[in-house]
Amino acid sequence: MSEEHPLARRLDDGRILLRYFGQELDGDIVDGSIAIGPEDPAYRDWDAEIARWEQSPKPLDDTIDYEPIDYEGLNILPGLRPDDRD
Repeated sequence: MSEEHPLARRLDDGRILLRYFGQELDGDIVDGSIAIGPEDPAYRDWDAEIARWEQSPKPLDDTIDYEPIDYEGLNILPGLRPDDRD
């Protein structure tokens, strides 16, 4: 399920299911979904967004520990170091 776009997915019949959520003026939480077809003006944009999501590289292993960046030891161009600013 983590491979699926968080807000949209293609349905078997070619439409795109869009998920939405928000808060109404009275504070009620609203969530639901709507299916759009190729005739909808937003269809092409959502189809392209889903394709970008599917093609984007996913983390191989999210349990990897990363070393903190050594900002003091970075080789930064003169004038760009925080202590070189006026």
